[in-house]
Amino acid sequence: ISIGCLMAFSSGTSNIANAIAPLVALDGVEMTPMILLGSAAVAVGAFTIARRTLDTLGNDITDLPLTAAIVVAVVSSGIVISLSAVGIPASFVIIATMSIVGLGWGRATRTVTVRQ
Repeated sequence: ISIGCLMAFSSGTSNIANAIAPLVALDGVEMTPMILLGSAAVAVGAFTIARRTLDTLGNDITDLPLTAAIVVAVVSSGIVISLSAVGIPASFVIIATMSIVGLGWGRATRTVTVRQ
């Protein structure tokens, strides 16, 4: 549960800022209502299309053991939070997907030692 909360927090720190930045840049638009609007939009997306995205990330890219999946979640969250803290926009989904692809590729290209 705590890793899920970390992922949700890191995704929110980046995605809501990316979504509302063009609106807040307009003259006369307050930031607080835009943050609430962005949060509502993310919530609607979470309840409507997130399941398909999570199914693809969790099952269709590569087979990862539980430990590797936890590493992907924690590392991806840490990267997104760090980038958001310094003001660099980053997508949690893209970072997590590339982490999964990298781990899958790394596991697939390991050398196998055959003992005789």
